[in-house]
Amino acid sequence: MNRLPLHSAILASVLSVCAMAGSSRGRAVQAPLQFAPPKDWQRLPVMPHEAHHIARWIDPAAKAHEYAFQGGAKARESTSNVLDVLVFSTAGDQPTIESRHPGYLALMGRELPGLSFVPGAVEANGGFECTSLEGVLYEDAVGQPRRCLLVRLCRQGDLEVALQMRCSPATRADAEAALVAVAKSLKPARAGKSAPPWAAPRPAILWRDMAGLDVVESAKLMAEQSQAIKAWTKASLPPGWKATEEGGVLLLHADKSAEAKDLGRDMAAWRAWLEARFGDHVARKAARTTVLTVYRGVEYEQSRRDDANAQDLRRLRQGMPFSIVGCEDHKSQGNWSHSIAGRGVLEAWFEDRDPDLRRVLPTWLEKGLNSLAAAARAKGGVSFDPTTWERRGIQFASAKDRILSARDILTKPYPSAGQGPLSSDQVAELECHAAQLLRTLSGPAARAHEPSSRLLDRLLWCLARQVERERPAVDEALAKTNLPAEATDWDRALERRRHWIGRAQEMQRKAVEEALADWTAKDWEALERLHRAAY
Repeated sequence: MNRLPLHSAILASVLSVCAMAGSSRGRAVQAPLQFAPPKDWQRLPVMPHEAHHIARWIDPAAKAHEYAFQGGAKARESTSNVLDVLVFSTAGDQPTIESRHPGYLALMGRELPGLSFVPGAVEANGGFECTSLEGVLYEDAVGQPRRCLLVRLCRQGDLEVALQMRCSPATRADAEAALVAVAKSLKPARAGKSAPPWAAPRPAILWRDMAGLDVVESAKLMAEQSQAIKAWTKASLPPGWKATEEGGVLLLHADKSAEAKDLGRDMAAWRAWLEARFGDHVARKAARTTVLTVYRGVEYEQSRRDDANAQDLRRLRQGMPFSIVGCEDHKSQGNWSHSIAGRGVLEAWFEDRDPDLRRVLPTWLEKGLNSLAAAARAKGGVSFDPTTWERRGIQFASAKDRILSARDILTKPYPSAGQGPLSSDQVAELECHAAQLLRTLSGPAARAHEPSSRLLDRLLWCLARQVERERPAVDEALAKTNLPAEATDWDRALERRRHWIGRAQEMQRKAVEEALADWTAKDWEALERLHRAAY
């Protein structure tokens, strides 16, 4: 069976069409289309940065399926099918799939460069010429499909319509049937009859580059972009959806219960905490609005469970100028919804305030922030009581007498899962130590020991100084990097990211040495008592 690798076979097409798409990002194609979405599915908002998306639906009904976890252990998860409708205006009448559908394939080649498709036959459908594609978004630990992508690419003249369905092996049959039905219903709007009001044109200001802007100019541009984000998003909401704003977080929800709004308040409190703890150590003085969408159904995205670097890569690939966080049904997901939303707010805040500093944060601090993101609640400002998952790790570490010392966490490489199979208790244990130390250093307990109460700020200050010292060298190295002439903004951002990550370990070592230079044995003993008391 022939397989179409997006990252190699259509590389020339990707580069040329991406340039074309980039020049028209602010003008979404307004195609007079009619189609029947799957019955009883919930329509979700599309986001301002998704210039080619006109509509999205999710199946509220989720199906469970089994997959291989770390070390081959079996686990179960529930997922829902998600349908995206994308529209492109492109020219191409050659007999190859790359030339018939350059818009969609270029977009996928940019967002998912490792994805490959199995192309199907070309069929006629109500005036459209349709091609089916199938790919595996990602696999489980033993190489079996965990999340799949089914696509119908439909073309009529210069109009290219992509019907894209994300599904799991358990929901594949239902997804295929729904996709076929939507494709059969697809047709141009009849003369004299207006098409449904799908997504409006995107504001071009969202893609204004901040390169070369000083602190004041970048803050002004971010404020203008935030206003554009809010205005477009509110105007484009599906029927029944509401938008509420608090503390730099725009919450979109169709749920009438208070829990969705509670999540919005928690995320606003979490963002305010980031501002208070890190705001004095970052390069820029503003951050754009974060859009948080809460919906029923379970849409599983691998990037949500990957580490922060993988989420960072995804944002770079998409050219996302602000954070879009999709959050499953908060009633059933609990802390998991807070984890998804909190990490999105965290990454978006750092991306706007100081992406260079973000690249060199120590592993323990990254893990600690990710855990606090899930725990953040708007109580008395903000509270970070351990989540159920963390308590599991804390209990396991305490029972086995394997509490990592504060000194080891701060001065040695943070332990990883390694290659062997781990139980869920062991995974939780690995994640809890960093969170407990961060709670200790940033919470009221540290006030009992002045050097401990100042340590986090001192460490961040030293690390920020390292970034300032290294920034000219990174800029010079980037200037000497031989990127191809057709390199995109995200290619350049990705290269910059590589340069910082390559320097991170040595920068962290110097910052820790500087921050702890005057610490005595008594200081370490005092911190260790505070740290262990947190367990």
